Amino acid sequence: MMLIFEATVLLSFVTLITAIPEPVPAIKIENGIPRAPAPLLAGPNGASNPSFNGKSLTASEGTFWIGKPTGTSCSLPDHSKCPKGTDTAVNVWLAGTVNMSVAVAGGQQVYIGPNGALSYTKAGAPPNSMPKYSITRGFCWVKDSKGTVTLESRMADGSWLACPVDQNSVATGPWKVYKDRTYMKGSDRHYVVQDTNVPSGKKSDCVSFNIIGTPGTISVGAAAYEYT
Repeated sequence: MMLIFEATVLLSFVTLITAIPEPVPAIKIENGIPRAPAPLLAGPNGASNPSFNGKSLTASEGTFWIGKPTGTSCSLPDHSKCPKGTDTAVNVWLAGTVNMSVAVAGGQQVYIGPNGALSYTKAGAPPNSMPKYSITRGFCWVKDSKGTVTLESRMADGSWLACPVDQNSVATGPWKVYKDRTYMKGSDRHYVVQDTNVPSGKKSDCVSFNIIGTPGTISVGAAAYEYT
């Protein structure tokens, strides 16, 4: 009887232990900003008040958009273990790099392409597989006096631009996201983003805006298995 009682107590103890949920990792706070996956939102920049204010930035076909569905996939055999995959979120590191919040091996790196498009690598792409003259570092969060956190690039001195797919969608979108920057050619200053780079063929259709980060507003784990 004593052995049966002890075995029953031990089994109950083991059941209790296995029923305790795993602790959620604590989110680090650095410079007043949570170091956690961050969805991105469009916000006003100075006097501009675009129609897409407050809309999410989404990952689709290797670039960032406003007004397009997030493109994700998951190749895990057990789909119950796939991340939700409905949010586009990034991790901004103190080293100045940005990665997509993904579970896929090797991750997906964010960069500004040579044409200014805010982009990300394919899943499984080798390191430094971005096009020549891409910007991969210098990213950071900046928190203003009102507590708003924005994504900045110290290596691109121009504005974030939202460029419509054509001239009929200037007010309705979707909009492709660019980061403009200047460069010197001889004694002349030029901008990277030109009419030939943007979907509508007219840079004047693009609207300047800020990218607002909301780190710590979703779960600490990966937001998606991979972005497509």
